[in-house]
Amino acid sequence: MISGRFLNGNVAISSTGVCTLGASVELVDDVHGSVGQRGIPVDDPQVIAQVQAFVAQMLPSLSATAGFEITMPAPAPEPES
Repeated sequence: MISGRFLNGNVAISSTGVCTLGASVELVDDVHGSVGQRGIPVDDPQVIAQVQAFVAQMLPSLSATAGFEITMPAPAPEPES
């Protein structure tokens, strides 16, 4: 049986405010051990919103450490119908 072990995650926020998430998972076979890695996109809107909120909460600390203000990109405006 193959199971997965979380190795790392990636958070990318575009200049238009679009947040893209992904995970890298090690594939582990219960007989053969590690058999490779797989990238898995994360597209659950609730998870994306939670990660965006977490990043936004980090901005004051990042700004203090950097010595200048760091902000999130503004979301792109909704297209008119």
